[in-house]
Amino acid sequence: MVALIRRPALLGAYAAALTWTAGIGTLVVHLPLQLENARMRGSAYGVYAMVALVLFAGPAPWLANRFGRLRPTAAGLAIIGTSLCILGAVVPSAYGVYGAMALFGVGFGLLFPAVTALVADASEPHERGAAYGIFYAAYSLGVAIGGLGSGQLARAFGDSSPAPFFTFGVLALLMAPAILVAGRAAARPRVVGHAAETRT
Repeated sequence: MVALIRRPALLGAYAAALTWTAGIGTLVVHLPLQLENARMRGSAYGVYAMVALVLFAGPAPWLANRFGRLRPTAAGLAIIGTSLCILGAVVPSAYGVYGAMALFGVGFGLLFPAVTALVADASEPHERGAAYGIFYAAYSLGVAIGGLGSGQLARAFGDSSPAPFFTFGVLALLMAPAILVAGRAAARPRVVGHAAETRT
């Protein structure tokens, strides 16, 4: 378990799960405080889910196979971060909220197939149960961090403050290039090692 937690190729997947689910925790806790209309809240979550499902069923797995795991993961995180920042700027405008939630669905739809494939790629068959267990622990922890953090920010700045959206949106935007750079750095020693073995 310790080796899996510390493995560089898996750290990006765990960090991505923690970051994007912190965004989900923010949506679950703070969006209802911003939107008084219950019907609008429900339909906003529905837009996010439908867009993500369309991507799951269509291009997202192909993109993860065509462009590798890191680029769709980083792109998905960047889109999620952008959507959270947009929510901070447009709530309670109906069209703005629906557009931002659709964008969140695009980010989630791109990210999830890529990041779960990354876990599989970076673990041996006998390790995958533990690797996915750590991944989903990070997933659950992220939702808790997003929810608790949003609650504390709302308490400090007021229920109508966009601070939770901007805070976790900026976090996702910063994490996206960090995961891309760290993932490429983790892959480089394996590529160099493989090339050396081929020459010998």
